[in-house]
Amino acid sequence: MEESTNLTCHLTDTQYKVLIGIRSSIAIISFLACLFVIGHIVLFKKYLFRYQRMILYLDIVLILYTVIEAINSFSYDLAAHLLTYCKILGFLELYISLSVVVAITCFTIDIFLKVSCQVNTDTKHEVVYILLMFLSPILVTWIPFYTQSYGFAGAWCWIKTFQDKSCTRDSTAVALQFLLYYIPLFILYPILFLLLLITLCRLYRQRYNYTAQVDPHAPQRRTALRKEIKLLLPYPFIILLTKLVPLFTRVYRIYAADTDTQGAFALWIVDAFFISITGAVIAVSFSFNPGVREQLKWAQIRAACRELICWHRHRVREYTAAEVVRSDSRSLSFTLSGSINTENVSPLLTEFENEELSTAYRELED
Repeated sequence: MEESTNLTCHLTDTQYKVLIGIRSSIAIISFLACLFVIGHIVLFKKYLFRYQRMILYLDIVLILYTVIEAINSFSYDLAAHLLTYCKILGFLELYISLSVVVAITCFTIDIFLKVSCQVNTDTKHEVVYILLMFLSPILVTWIPFYTQSYGFAGAWCWIKTFQDKSCTRDSTAVALQFLLYYIPLFILYPILFLLLLITLCRLYRQRYNYTAQVDPHAPQRRTALRKEIKLLLPYPFIILLTKLVPLFTRVYRIYAADTDTQGAFALWIVDAFFISITGAVIAVSFSFNPGVREQLKWAQIRAACRELICWHRHRVREYTAAEVVRSDSRSLSFTLSGSINTENVSPLLTEFENEELSTAYRELED
């Protein structure tokens, strides 16, 4: 006999289809937006420095998130009649949601350490961030399998709210929703907002504070660092805000669905909109970068595609690092290959970028 679940708890079939349509449509838009950001980063080689790669990692996690969101929405009929499939989707939904949380936490802490604590995080930190993003969620996502708590959480698969065969509330599953997701996020998000506010205040104070410098290029490096951080700061703010709204709506809906059916449905619509919109908003913020807008011109795209396809014909065999020209997008204007002299790195680069650039050159020379 085929397994099935009850989808009619507090929502009609028409309401379910409306919610699925909203969520799947926005998930597709966000997927295309994340694909645009990743494609731009790869096409224009904006992954040479670690802060650029942090944006790339964040978008990779977000594009995986939008894929799971779309599959979870489009699999409405199949998941309704095959509980095993719904449980797998619920596991993937929780796993990738926690991966996004870990990614934005690493992103925020990295910015905070660089600005407020004057710590130049290196490649070792980058490896740790990647491992945390993709491995740490596994530490908790197995627990709902043990308690049989994965299933329908309203209009899609996650940690279920009601029993599979009835509209009786599943107290164990609801408790896991709070323990594994809601409570940690209610604690973590204010901390991340506080770190971002401290970072903004430090950036503002550094702009007007004067300190004697032995290195004549130190003010230029501080200016470059401020510009770099200003480009990065919108990303954690965007993700935190777009994830905070569904957090409140879900908690309210758990306890108000029995008495406020229309209000619960309105909150479902808000949830369906905000839960998948993150990738699209990130792409809009990414496009506000003047360097990115300049590179979106057809001539720039065509030149980048030609360079990508014919890179082996135009490799630089030797180049003096002092002659490197930086564009507005802070990306290098040549292909890193061959033997390169790194005696005099441009003073406009930050100390962190100088270190990474020198490391890349040494690897190429080896």
